[in-house]
Amino acid sequence: MEIIDNSKFTSFCDEHGIHLPDKKIGVGRYPSFKPEALRTINVHLLKSDIPDYLLELLKIILKVENEWILSSKFRYIKKLNGLAELANVDAVIFERREQREICDYLSILLNYIRCLTDDLFLLSKSGNIIIRYDHHVISDGLSISLNDINMAGSLLLGLNEMGVELELFYYDG
Repeated sequence: MEIIDNSKFTSFCDEHGIHLPDKKIGVGRYPSFKPEALRTINVHLLKSDIPDYLLELLKIILKVENEWILSSKFRYIKKLNGLAELANVDAVIFERREQREICDYLSILLNYIRCLTDDLFLLSKSGNIIIRYDHHVISDGLSISLNDINMAGSLLLGLNEMGVELELFYYDG
């Protein structure tokens, strides 16, 4: 895992056309595509889906890309399960070989995400996918925004094979 600071994270977002709100607003980092993502997949979960079903779901999602960035809304990632390198950092980049460890971490962490200060985001290193891993996952679903239609198709195939309950939204840009 490679720890990246806020300036590198902001530069990454700028380079990939990912919008971040103005710091003056005080809503934290909330990466999004502007005007809209070409495809958004919203996966429905139940509290009983944690951690086992969620773990399998995350494996399918993260398989779409080789590298991901894990970031928090308010520059703090909770320490859990001995992943000390995730404590009090802006963001981390992790590779495919580290995905199992991150999936384990995230599947357990969802039990501890209670409010917006705990919210996390996953961004694909290509800049084509944003996943909101926030305190609304159980009530509103896991939101996956994609700006690459082929990646969306690959992900939908994997989710369909797993039998995931989901909604698909599109923007014709």
